[in-house]
Amino acid sequence: MRKEEEAQFSKMEQANKELCSKTRKTSEANNKKSVRIWESTVAKLEGHCKAAQQMEVEKRKKFVHAVCTAIRSDVESTVVGGARISVLTKKK
Repeated sequence: MRKEEEAQFSKMEQANKELCSKTRKTSEANNKKSVRIWESTVAKLEGHCKAAQQMEVEKRKKFVHAVCTAIRSDVESTVVGGARISVLTKKK
């Protein structure tokens, strides 16, 4: 009976080793796939972030230009009789 138990134990041990080997290979493949997905996702996010920042710069430029144009129009409309306003100061 002892030999039978040893043979059975040996078979179970071999099956366990094979299963561990398959699990390790599958885990390595999944890790590599996860890294590829992560890297591509980060690259996409970086690209989108740069595009968004550039778009924000363009929006700011347009906004500042519109504000400056409006201020200039207001200042020009307040010029009376050829007098010019040379310095604009902040009100405290």
